[in-house]
Amino acid sequence: MRDGLGKYLLREGKMREMGKKTALILWAASVVAGCGNFKLPPRTVFTAAEKEVPKADIVIPAKAGATERYAAEELKYHLDRIVGRGFSIVTEDTFDPSGKPYHFFVGATESAKKAGLREKPFELEERRVKTEGNGLYLLGGDRDCGRMGDGWSGACHGTLYAVYDFLTKSCGVTWIWPGEKGEVIPKRPDLAFGMIDRGGVEPIGMRLFYGARLEAPKDGFIGFRNPKAREKYYKDVAKFLIRHRLGSRRKLPGGHSFGKYWERFGKTHPEFFNLLPNGKREPLKGDDSGAAVTMCVSEPGLWKQIAEDWREKRGNLGGREPYLVCCENDSPGMCTCAKCRALDAPSDRFAACDFWNGSGRDPLTCGNRFWRLCDVRWGQLGCDRTKPTPPDVSDRYAYFYNQVLAEARTVDPGTRVIGYGYSNYAEGPKHVKISPGVTIEYVPRTYFPYHEDDSALIRREWDAWRKAGADEMFFRPNYMLAGANFPMDFGRNATADLAYLAANGLAGCRFDSLQGAWANQTIQHYALLRCLSEPTLGYDAALEEVCSAFGPAAGAAREYFTFIADFSGSVTYDRYLEVGWANRLNSWYPAGGHNRFANVVAELYPDSFFVKGAALLDAAERAAAGDAEALARVRFLKEGLEDARLTRKARIAHKAMLADTSSAAKKAAFDAAFKTLLDYRAEIEPDGVADYDVHARNEEYGMGWPHQKAGNIRELTE
Repeated sequence: MRDGLGKYLLREGKMREMGKKTALILWAASVVAGCGNFKLPPRTVFTAAEKEVPKADIVIPAKAGATERYAAEELKYHLDRIVGRGFSIVTEDTFDPSGKPYHFFVGATESAKKAGLREKPFELEERRVKTEGNGLYLLGGDRDCGRMGDGWSGACHGTLYAVYDFLTKSCGVTWIWPGEKGEVIPKRPDLAFGMIDRGGVEPIGMRLFYGARLEAPKDGFIGFRNPKAREKYYKDVAKFLIRHRLGSRRKLPGGHSFGKYWERFGKTHPEFFNLLPNGKREPLKGDDSGAAVTMCVSEPGLWKQIAEDWREKRGNLGGREPYLVCCENDSPGMCTCAKCRALDAPSDRFAACDFWNGSGRDPLTCGNRFWRLCDVRWGQLGCDRTKPTPPDVSDRYAYFYNQVLAEARTVDPGTRVIGYGYSNYAEGPKHVKISPGVTIEYVPRTYFPYHEDDSALIRREWDAWRKAGADEMFFRPNYMLAGANFPMDFGRNATADLAYLAANGLAGCRFDSLQGAWANQTIQHYALLRCLSEPTLGYDAALEEVCSAFGPAAGAAREYFTFIADFSGSVTYDRYLEVGWANRLNSWYPAGGHNRFANVVAELYPDSFFVKGAALLDAAERAAAGDAEALARVRFLKEGLEDARLTRKARIAHKAMLADTSSAAKKAAFDAAFKTLLDYRAEIEPDGVADYDVHARNEEYGMGWPHQKAGNIRELTE
């Protein structure tokens, strides 16, 4: 069958339902009539509502779990909004099958069992959506771990994902940012469906963002003024992330592993630690606690100690998988001892680097360790461009992971080791092969700007670890730390790279971190979240989904979002580095890192950016006139842009004050600009434009802006 009807019949499974004879008759009729592209309208088999009157109820198991109850509530909420009338939720042991002609069966109901949909257990996070008789079944593989939605601790919500599959694919629902203004729920008085039979499992096993929370944190709240608005913000974000299926069917530990080792072994086992060019095994200057000291990874005694620690931890995993976390402290690899150096792949870059060549000319401290020893761009803007590219020490770390794995398997043969591909050991090993059982968590250099050369590097380094034998890999980028509360969009590159990794062995993602600039980084956030569940969707499709939510202003919204993406792409790394050094925090530390991004906005974002952005949104507002929902969404974007503009004005006044600390007038000008910013944020904070806890904390830490003195903490805790 080569025509459109034949493809339609095969794709939708109608051959089985109608019988081959009927299908062939219809196909032949279409050919005779010269209608090769003719498609039959789908036959209605399930009617949820007619003329705003519900024709179906929502049935959950008699002893429904947390996921099943929440899934039913989410289904009811959206159906009520679509149709305009209330649907009812009933338990299976009390519902009357004759009360409604149709039924949504949510979760592991007995009805689903009778329909043959529970013949074998579901995989975790697997979902199934199927019409059968007068029922529409929504169920899947669940694992409840406490509070509903707590995907961050390994809960799995297959049934809930079945509901979201149905709402998005069959009802046209999308969620473009947190809160009601971001809920795109098409209104339909009549709601009916043809045959549905689809399923699947989340393609990426772990989809986590550091900074994602189920509720407002108890500390660190310096950016919100209204406690109710703050509480609502965190609840809205948690719901939004759950709807985008943020979570994990894997229960894996992670993070830097040896932060307490100097305290434990600094005096008794100095051989565990890096030998610095000064001939001493010690932390760098400025690292008083030793939390950033790195290991002498060639030392057998260290491998054995890690295995002994694993012996104690192994019995207290709290349900986590048996992964020994062997991730170096938050520093580049620094040991210069002969045994570690012998493990490194030969490279001329060692002789060209003052830290490694023995010249003693590199004044390395804890504060400048990253940008002097590796080309990372998150947090500290990257390496010193006046010097050659620092060398890579991936081979020594691949060897280290192999040796720790061997020791740990004497404790538990089922152990796996997880180690970083990070900082100056991100390139991947050149000679050492990775043992089966070693998982690599890859941390790319990428931050902002994020261009094609960054994408090429991510793929090259990822492939190098895979080629060396890594049979499981996780992705832990830092690029979401960029941008503060300013307009930014590098989503095209980020989603393309995610698709590449997903097709090449990606097991999971941990993103650092969720900054929550929803109004100013709308497309970047949405596209990435969408592609975590559908890696091949692509940036353009995600962009169109968001733009369609603006109704008559879709074209104007697209022009605004494209303006932000074009601006983001126009910033070169050299320009960003120039601006960072022009706003340096001291003689050796540039501005612009993730908690110091606002230091560079005065130069990075010119006045013309805000003039043009405002004009584009004014045009969108005019186009949206008469459509209340579209108009509210345009105004949400306008609030974000104005927040960024006022932040920039405060930074300009702040720079002027710092340049002339004796001027009372300049201090008064900053105080006034800062107050204007805080008052505006207080005015718009109920709309959920941004996570003002995060941005205020970074502004206070990175620039010394007096948020705590502004009274927000006092007002929240009274």
